[in-house]
Amino acid sequence: MLPHKRIKIGFMQLNLFNRFTKNNSKIDSGDLFEAYFLCRKNKRNTHNALAFEVDYEHNLLQLAEEINNGTYQPGRSIAFIVNNPVKREIFTPLDFS
Repeated sequence: MLPHKRIKIGFMQLNLFNRFTKNNSKIDSGDLFEAYFLCRKNKRNTHNALAFEVDYEHNLLQLAEEINNGTYQPGRSIAFIVNNPVKREIFTPLDFS
């Protein structure tokens, strides 16, 4: 991924977070869809991505509703460290089932 793409995705995540936490506003489903399309570019062939994408519209609308009404609970995840291109810790869900 090009550096300017990483900055754009990071900015999108920060922008969504700032809008959500500021004045108790709601996450707009359009913004969530835009963030999803930006993030899925390099993950489309993984098992979890394919499982999520089967019904992604419903999944994203449900996610927005759960976040906005305060009932969202993250699922179990695993963490690992990658070294390329820089050392960083990655968290990934076990599955979307």
